[in-house]
Amino acid sequence: MNRKILKHLSLHNLISDRQYGFRQGRSTGDHLAFLTESWSSTFRDFGETLALDISKAFDRVWHKSLIFILLSYSFYPSLCKFISSFLSDRSIVAVVDGHCSSSKSVNSVVPQGSVLSPTLFLLFINDLLNQSSCPLHSYADDTTLHLSTSFQRRPTLQEVIRSRRDATERLTSDLSKISYWGRENSVVFKASKTQFLHLSTRHNLPDNYPLFFNHTQLSPSSTLDILGSPKQKANLNEEFFYVRKKSWSRTTKNRKRPT
Repeated sequence: MNRKILKHLSLHNLISDRQYGFRQGRSTGDHLAFLTESWSSTFRDFGETLALDISKAFDRVWHKSLIFILLSYSFYPSLCKFISSFLSDRSIVAVVDGHCSSSKSVNSVVPQGSVLSPTLFLLFINDLLNQSSCPLHSYADDTTLHLSTSFQRRPTLQEVIRSRRDATERLTSDLSKISYWGRENSVVFKASKTQFLHLSTRHNLPDNYPLFFNHTQLSPSSTLDILGSPKQKANLNEEFFYVRKKSWSRTTKNRKRPT
């Protein structure tokens, strides 16, 4: 069943090329290699990068939305009915010190341990990666939104200020779209846990990006934890070199790269 679903998704190119998780021929190394190469190339053009790691918010997969997605991807109604039956009539309990709570029915979450669950999860969040104008990349539910600017020559202070103003407007718009997607799909993003890292070769300018996510202002951080690998401003060049070397050693030649 899972192989048939994956074959249909691959044949029609339905899964976003910006998704790296649970996919054959892709790894965390590919994800990190692409991001670090993209960001380091920006520095060569006197540019800046803003990276926002959106907090893990996919503890549940809304069943109703998932079945709608399956139908919209032209899966046979019989398969959709099977998946609906597979997900329905499920309940959860909590066990503390040997004491079990009463059961509670759920209309979300994919069962852990099932071979179908990773594929269903990718289907559920697939549309999220198409919501923003700035690049949005994921490894499963670890999602990074980033915006880079570049110049043909070293910019003036006025040009940097204008660039930052434009970046703030674009990122704010994208964060609003992401938040709206979450509300429509019963996903709650925790703005307080969203990381915001500003990367730049200019050290004499403040990180003056008044960014808001779900009515919460984001505070710049000195690190960005992507896939459990913290990136720090202090050793940025060394970190880029280390991640790229480590990642590329695990990739194969002629692998398709995302746009």
